[in-house]
Amino acid sequence: MNAEVKELVLTAWKCFSKEKPKKILNFPAGYKNNLYMLFVGDEYYILTIYKPNIFTNEEISLRCQIENTLKQNGINVIPPIKGFNGKFLQLFSSGNKEFQTKATKYNELVLVNENKVPTVKIVEEMARHLRDLHSKLKIIKDELPFKTFDIEAKLTEMSDTKTIFAIRDYFKDNNFSTLPDEGQLIEDYTGEIDFLKKYFEKRDVFKTKQPIHADYQLSNLLIHNEKISAIFDFDEILLAPVLYEIAITLLYTDVIYFQPTELLFSNFLKHYYNKNGIDEKTVKDLIVLLRYRCVYKIYRWFVYKRFLKVASQAKHYGCFYERLNYYKQIKASDILKLL
Repeated sequence: MNAEVKELVLTAWKCFSKEKPKKILNFPAGYKNNLYMLFVGDEYYILTIYKPNIFTNEEISLRCQIENTLKQNGINVIPPIKGFNGKFLQLFSSGNKEFQTKATKYNELVLVNENKVPTVKIVEEMARHLRDLHSKLKIIKDELPFKTFDIEAKLTEMSDTKTIFAIRDYFKDNNFSTLPDEGQLIEDYTGEIDFLKKYFEKRDVFKTKQPIHADYQLSNLLIHNEKISAIFDFDEILLAPVLYEIAITLLYTDVIYFQPTELLFSNFLKHYYNKNGIDEKTVKDLIVLLRYRCVYKIYRWFVYKRFLKVASQAKHYGCFYERLNYYKQIKASDILKLL
């Protein structure tokens, strides 16, 4: 950690405490924020410093409120701590720049998941835990001003010509023989968006909405002895159907390839729904939402190019392109047979 970054972290920490950290460790940077682990006294803290122009002050403050409310309602989240001014979100200046920061206290030193790859028991635990989380989130639906997910607006944005230009620009500078060529990818991408628009016009999958975490995956859970001990990172929270969250979770779990896809889906659904409330239409909707998430991931890769400089993520959009083609072949009836 260079001197400039260390000074930035120490300046941010002064919003919360006068005690100087004994040690500062940095996590791999995300595109939304930078995370630092601070050892202060006998306690560990996680300090988040947001990158400029990603979230408004109101959005960050809302997420802090949500985490605090969930903690009061029995969900084991890792809530933020308040600064000297009594607020969760802190604003500070460093090097003539303005920054946003928040801090979280770790009461348990389960800092890294024991399970890098899920097991069948962990998938079952995730399904039950997500169901309980949704029931608690539903209670606070009217308490806070949640952002609503608009599928039609998102599909319109994703079909904008800038995405096609971004794909063409990328292929102009890169050559991956294992991936589809430029023309095939654009044809598949635009064709899938047309299909999704027509599907959601006929079937209102998004009629019933409630608050969802919207990024429920293994990396946002603390797991000990195949049990979930805490959940964190509510940066993506929004109003959407719970089935959309299930699609998000299953896609992130499926790309790890630890279990056959149909078996993974049926096992998760069985423990989320307790075998009740699942019919063929629901499973078909889920598959279409999975297809949407794959297209969204491809879109985000090309438009934002968040991870292109990270070697380990080189197959990122190719991975979701492969899953998209697989989900096109999946049948709801095959998943139902396994329940």
